[in-house]
Amino acid sequence: MHATSAPRRLLARAALLGCVLMAVIVISSAFLRLTSIGIGCADWPQCYGRLASASAAADPLPPAAVRVARLLHRFAAMLTGVLVLFMLIVSITRAGRTRANFGAALALCLATILLAAIGRSSAGTLVPLIGVVNLVGGFTMLLLFWLLWSTNASASGSTPAPVQVRLAAFALLAALLAQVAAGALSSVTYGVTTCSAPLTCATDSQGSLEALRSLTPSVPLQVEDERVIAPKGAAELQLLHRYSGLALGAILIALGAWLLWVKRLRALAVALVAAAAAELLLGLAMVSGPLPLSAALAHNALAAVLLLLLAFLALRRSRGD
Repeated sequence: MHATSAPRRLLARAALLGCVLMAVIVISSAFLRLTSIGIGCADWPQCYGRLASASAAADPLPPAAVRVARLLHRFAAMLTGVLVLFMLIVSITRAGRTRANFGAALALCLATILLAAIGRSSAGTLVPLIGVVNLVGGFTMLLLFWLLWSTNASASGSTPAPVQVRLAAFALLAALLAQVAAGALSSVTYGVTTCSAPLTCATDSQGSLEALRSLTPSVPLQVEDERVIAPKGAAELQLLHRYSGLALGAILIALGAWLLWVKRLRALAVALVAAAAAELLLGLAMVSGPLPLSAALAHNALAAVLLLLLAFLALRRSRGD
């Protein structure tokens, strides 16, 4: 079935608005999270991991920037809540009711409630799990909005992708979400400076797996001399995130290069190669020198772009599917 009725066209437009709102939420949330842990602070890396009270003097950002980001985040979150409720109501009307629509709208409602509850306790928290759930939850909501748009937009299915390509895109979507979760955990466990070189850390290769297993995201981080201490396993997680990022980036570039031969998907292939290459180069630049806040934000934004490109590719089914 394809969107021909007014309710389903309305769902498609509302879902597209939801994508925009989630982009604002993801970027503003990343800005607030990264500034709170010291990314982009003036005397890097000495100010990294310092508590807010101790690092305020070293913060190069004007307080207004943080206030504006917080205001944008709250306003977009409020509008998203209203939009999600509206979409759930539309999805149960006779003309807009499908399993996909109702399931996605219900999942959005549950995710909104979860993130709203977590958001109340996220400010100043030292529990890594909260930061991970916030970021992965935001990316998941973005993906659900995109799914609703693709399901209900009248143009869906006009340029189908081969089945094997769609299956690969679904698998890469899962891998990308796992990479996002690992990156979020690495960030909120203050592991950025645990590696002195881009692809090597001062870790015991024999005990790396054991160290990773000992990492417990639900346990609050320790503070010593008003500085947050990276827990055991943070360096191993940072290294894992870097190597898996290199592998995933190479696979995405290879997939995009192969899709260049599929005429109907050439524009999507170019976008996928460009986004994956930019993310790969940016990641290498970030771990090779000082870590500016703008680079970290761009890293988050490009991950969201890759997520949507893979979802767009995975959902390019023919009308007979």
